[in-house]
Amino acid sequence: MKNNILILTAILICASVGMGKLDKTKTNEVGKSSSDAINPTIITNLDNVLMNPDQFTGYITVEGKVAMVDSAKSMFGLGCDDGCLILPVKCSGEIPQKDSEVTVFGELKKIEGEGYIFESQKVEVK
Repeated sequence: MKNNILILTAILICASVGMGKLDKTKTNEVGKSSSDAINPTIITNLDNVLMNPDQFTGYITVEGKVAMVDSAKSMFGLGCDDGCLILPVKCSGEIPQKDSEVTVFGELKKIEGEGYIFESQKVEVK
């Protein structure tokens, strides 16, 4: 797991150097409490989250495809359109099947020295 997070961190750092300005119209409002953001109307593009993780604080909703599943750790990987980057997602409920299209609501957390993990509050399979 640590190796996966370290690899994701390295990819994110390299990719963010070449990435342009984040399109703020696609992000959820920063700093909302969980009770304010239970049904957020703005869905964040996974590519934006992967390329600019420090831009996302508070609760957000992300859409993507399940690229990998680790049921033993209650985790899955949410992949971007081209499949080159994967966001690890910690899931407290039922783990979606690999290749499922999902919408995930939760919060992006930084793990010092390791990278980022998305702690989901709700996962909906499309």
